[in-house]
Amino acid sequence: AAASQGAAGAGAVGAAVAVNAVTNSTQTILDAAIITGATRLEQTATSTSKIDALTLAGAVALGAAQGGGVAFAGAGAGSGNTIKNTVASLIRNGSSVVTLLGSPTALQATDKSTIKADAGGGSFAAAGGQGGGGAIAGTGAAATNDIENTVRSHISGASLSTGSLSLGADSTAAVEAFTLGLSGALAGGQGGGVSLAGAGSGSGNRIKNTIEALIDQGAAVTATGDLAMAASDLATIKADAGGASLSAAGGQGGGGSLAVGVAVANNKIENVVRSLIANATLTDAVNLTQTATSTNDIQALTIGAAIGAAGGQGGGVAASLAGAGSGNTVSNMVEAGIRSSNARARGNVSIAARDNAAITAAGGGAALSAAGGQGGGIGASIGVSAAKNTVSNQVRAIVDASTVLADGDVSLAAT
Repeated sequence: AAASQGAAGAGAVGAAVAVNAVTNSTQTILDAAIITGATRLEQTATSTSKIDALTLAGAVALGAAQGGGVAFAGAGAGSGNTIKNTVASLIRNGSSVVTLLGSPTALQATDKSTIKADAGGGSFAAAGGQGGGGAIAGTGAAATNDIENTVRSHISGASLSTGSLSLGADSTAAVEAFTLGLSGALAGGQGGGVSLAGAGSGSGNRIKNTIEALIDQGAAVTATGDLAMAASDLATIKADAGGASLSAAGGQGGGGSLAVGVAVANNKIENVVRSLIANATLTDAVNLTQTATSTNDIQALTIGAAIGAAGGQGGGVAASLAGAGSGNTVSNMVEAGIRSSNARARGNVSIAARDNAAITAAGGGAALSAAGGQGGGIGASIGVSAAKNTVSNQVRAIVDASTVLADGDVSLAAT
């Protein structure tokens, strides 16, 4: 804040920034190992990585003097957040596992990564005096969030003789982002006033995971019970963004004001979900069941608002611009199948790939301007809102270059 008899100028800047990264490896591994006579073999790997980021910034500037005043206030807040983990249960590299007759084997890899990012900024500038005033206020708030994990249950290049066998890989990755920018500028005086206020906020959010249940690379599996392989993806993104500004100017000499409010969000889910047998041999299973399931949800809300007002004896000119928009994409590969393998089941063989993607996008842009005075007034306002949503998934259930012998039903389903 500044004040004097002549002229005065004031400026204020506020900023807040956070950068967070998680890179972990959580694995259970049998590597070139021999296990014989176990009553049960169970391998479980679980990751629950979490990032919770809050950034806030504010700035206020006041300038007043008899000769006039000038004020500037700027504020920015944001965070960049990344989770990049490996979560795996593995039997590999020539390992040999023999459990007691009828004893089960289970491999499970689970990912529960979450990112929550909130960013907010506010700025206010006011200036005036007998000679007039000029005020500028600007605010920005942003967040970028990225989850890119590998989640895998995997038997590769190993031999296994067991009762029932289950391989599971599950991910429930979630991103939640809220960004808000607010700004206000006021200017006036006998000589007139000019004010400018701008506020914007937005987020970029991406989930790009690989989730797999695999038997491959020459693995030989004998299972006297059921053999079940399941890969499951439940990724969600929720992004809310708002930008609002108010600009007002006036005085005997007239006034001019401009207000701008913008809010944007860009959201992407790009996962690979597989339940696959490749270059392997499976014998004696009762029922063979393979499922790859992807259920994704993106929710986006963006709102931009701007109000501009100007007036005075000399007239006024006011303009306001508001925009809001989001781009939302789900682009997954979902596959269940048998490739270049031999499989024998004494019961049924069921192979299913399922996809269920949902996008909900809402936005609004509202602008209002008012101008007047003895000298006349000109006011203009524009509000725009847009959303682009794309779902381009590949969903496949396949038996390719393989021999499958089953005493019961064989079913393949892709939905």
